[in-house]
Amino acid sequence: MSNSISSIFSSVILAAGLVGGAFVLNGQFKLDNQSTQSAVSQSQSGVITVKGVAEAEYKATLATWRVGIKAWGKTYSEATDFNKEQIGTLVKFLVVQGFSQDNFDLKPIQVEEYVDAGKANGFYATRYITVSSKELDKIKKALAGIQDIRAVNNTIIFDQPSYYLENLNDVKRELIAKATQNANEQAVEFTKTSNVKVGALKSASEDSFEIKSASPNDDSANINDTSAIDKKVRLAVTVQYSVN
Repeated sequence: MSNSISSIFSSVILAAGLVGGAFVLNGQFKLDNQSTQSAVSQSQSGVITVKGVAEAEYKATLATWRVGIKAWGKTYSEATDFNKEQIGTLVKFLVVQGFSQDNFDLKPIQVEEYVDAGKANGFYATRYITVSSKELDKIKKALAGIQDIRAVNNTIIFDQPSYYLENLNDVKRELIAKATQNANEQAVEFTKTSNVKVGALKSASEDSFEIKSASPNDDSANINDTSAIDKKVRLAVTVQYSVN
């Protein structure tokens, strides 16, 4: 779902000028010499290196949700037969929730021997269904409903849904343009007091790309969040310009 940073930069920066917009965050900058004064005075064709940052909020557009049946039996066949019976019940529940079989990815059944206190004591047969949908409200409603069923049917197992941005290339292009604009504005502002002008762009690279929950209460260190529908995406770049 991602292109190389060089191909994305070429599509963004080769347009005449930098992309306009009001989305500007704080940047950091430095000159590629020992000090600002010496860098400006030593050469009229030096290089300035600038870090730019852009951040924006997006809503997830796709959800995946893993549900399943874990059924026990005294024998291998009893466990698999019980699983087949219960998986049918689970499929009916999902259909009632508004999902079609196009939303389902039914995984192969897995059987393992159950050992209790060091002794074999039957078998567990487990089978998962991965549900995929762009209708996130349906996923949320089904999550609430399956918890009620689980209270009376302990063979049902489920994970929390995962939420994704499908258009990551578009998101990256947008934020690269804004972060590069931010870097350019920082460079121009800095050189106003240095008696030099920002020249041609020499190089550009992506420093980081983070997707986190947009919730102000979320302090997770996870930089690729899939737990939240509302996401905060942050991108940082390092850009080099000639100065003259």
